[in-house]
Amino acid sequence: MKKFITIFVLLFIIYLLYIQTLVIQEIIAGLFGSLIISFIVVNYFKFDLFSGNFIVKIVKFFILYVPKLLIEIVKANIHMAMIVLSPKIKIKSGFVKQNTSLGGDISRLMLANSITLTPGTLTVDVDEEKGEYIIHTVEKDKVKGNEIVEHFEKTIKEVFE
Repeated sequence: MKKFITIFVLLFIIYLLYIQTLVIQEIIAGLFGSLIISFIVVNYFKFDLFSGNFIVKIVKFFILYVPKLLIEIVKANIHMAMIVLSPKIKIKSGFVKQNTSLGGDISRLMLANSITLTPGTLTVDVDEEKGEYIIHTVEKDKVKGNEIVEHFEKTIKEVFE
């Protein structure tokens, strides 16, 4: 019940921040929407918002992970711009398999999303049992080992596991 109320309150606050108005019809619609979504998703959330561990993970997320992700996105954007603007475009795109030692569902999801967010790479498939990612990359020949996964793996482990 505590988890349900937490999810409901969070969803409703996010809704109020999003609409930025206090019209009664919209508030009632937000209450019903938050209530329905809370009923649907309450069994899928495995966190306790009031535990100290969750708050520490949020702080680590914003201090460690977000800056790392933004740096990698900027570096990948610059690299892609150099490829696109070069007079001779010699790219050999293709698929590569990368392995990870991440165990948690959230960790693996964050890794897949991080890879997809960086320009030039796209997570195509994840084999959960093997911990293997199939990634499409613009420059297949330049990928060495688990290079793509290693950019994020250590930071994700620190934050989410």
